[in-house]
Amino acid sequence: KMADQCESRGIPVINRARNLVNAGKTAAAEIISKSGFRTPRTLRILDMQAFRQDFNGMSVPFFVREDWGHGSAILRANTLDEARALPLESFKRPVVTELVDVRDERDGLFRKYRYFAAGEHGVAQHLQCSEEWITRGAGRVFTDATRDEELAYIARQDPHHARFQAARRALGLDVAAFDYGYDKDGKVVVWEVNPFPYIAFGRTTSTYRNVAIHRSIAAMLASYFSLARLPVPLKLRQFLEY
Repeated sequence: KMADQCESRGIPVINRARNLVNAGKTAAAEIISKSGFRTPRTLRILDMQAFRQDFNGMSVPFFVREDWGHGSAILRANTLDEARALPLESFKRPVVTELVDVRDERDGLFRKYRYFAAGEHGVAQHLQCSEEWITRGAGRVFTDATRDEELAYIARQDPHHARFQAARRALGLDVAAFDYGYDKDGKVVVWEVNPFPYIAFGRTTSTYRNVAIHRSIAAMLASYFSLARLPVPLKLRQFLEY
């Protein structure tokens, strides 16, 4: 209601509340796939008893997580016995998602690329390499090779910029971060979209990528100017240049 009141007065609203449901795992997978990306098959678990019998037709390995929100538990099942033992009751709105193998055959590492969108501006924000299939910052592998690879990624516009922008518009979001990897055939696999991504400067081993953080903040500020129908300052435009 507050957003409606703002819009009635010509005040732009960023990431309308009614559109946030589109960032849920099941809804986002369907919407993003229509933009030409592969998304893992993701299904709501509506009947926990029935799921333990047929697993919604999903084959192992797969994982279960919350449909809405980010940073919650992600539980993997490699066998049918493990799948039946999953504590589904601990979730509020569980979904099951197929596990697409994105391990790189060159070095055995998993890679997660992040494309950050703020309005029409896009930023290649980070490339995390990990020995774990869940590629989070705490488990990153830092070597000269991974640093150079990440520097090469953030130094230029993400190669899928146009498609991610189309997906952002389809989701009805103004600010969003897309996490993705590559399958064995080299096709993009988009894992999720986050409408409230955590953006922070590196302080120790990852300070080399702070240029991408500056660019991300500049993208947000530039989008605010554009939404307010104000000219984007030269300083911001320079930060956004690749």
